[in-house]
Amino acid sequence: MHSAAPAATGLAADGSVLSPTFARLACSDKGATEKLVVRLIPRPSPRTVSVGDVVAFNSPMDASKAHVMVRRVAALEGSEMVSDEPEDEAFVVPPGHAWVLADNAELAPPDVVS
Repeated sequence: MHSAAPAATGLAADGSVLSPTFARLACSDKGATEKLVVRLIPRPSPRTVSVGDVVAFNSPMDASKAHVMVRRVAALEGSEMVSDEPEDEAFVVPPGHAWVLADNAELAPPDVVS
């Protein structure tokens, strides 16, 4: 008899990436964590993920896939992305991708881990 795959898992999100929405204390205490319950989606798609959702995923910048990032979905595949900066060209989010952002606008980009 096969056991069913879990529908959710717990995740301890550290840092201030989603402050002030989550981990409010992380703005003043870098060691603060927020406990999240994460719904596991085997094959994410525009039918199962929506703009505004908070998602956890393996960092594309970490070759070992050990670093989990937590971000908010800002746009889904097919969305046109336009910058406020005139030198930036508009582009469309490619199929199978989403554009995610941190809630904390003051956060610096993460270091690349190889």
